[in-house]
Amino acid sequence: MSATSTAPTVPKWVNVFVRALLRSPLHRAMSHNTMLLTFTGRTSGTSYTIPVRYLEDRSTLTVFTDSGWWRNLRGGVPVELVLRGHKRTGTGQPILQDEAANATSLRAFLLARPGDAKYHGVRLDASKHPLAEDLERAARTSTMVDIALTS
Repeated sequence: MSATSTAPTVPKWVNVFVRALLRSPLHRAMSHNTMLLTFTGRTSGTSYTIPVRYLEDRSTLTVFTDSGWWRNLRGGVPVELVLRGHKRTGTGQPILQDEAANATSLRAFLLARPGDAKYHGVRLDASKHPLAEDLERAARTSTMVDIALTS
């Protein structure tokens, strides 16, 4: 997954603002699709907290990222979340799959969350379906991460 992404980069101040909002009583403005994910860096031992967009299916949360932070979750590691204003724990695991399977998973994610297409540089057609050529490119640069909730 080394292809260059055409997804827009998010300025640092936006993440700072989103983190503050999701920790505040005003979290409801975003917490239906955005959560805070905290994990420890594999080599640095540093704790990182990042806002991520998610899709929930029972006790599993799925996120897609174009960034490299997912490498810290290889092998399945404990993570902490702020999910809809509540602190939760889980196990994060990158799902490394071939490009075709990744495209299928990303397509399903974007069909459920069409507003997220812009974060992956994917255009939508008139019926809000991802354009195949954009989806194929995004699948080369995106990594799927599943988080199994434990509390």
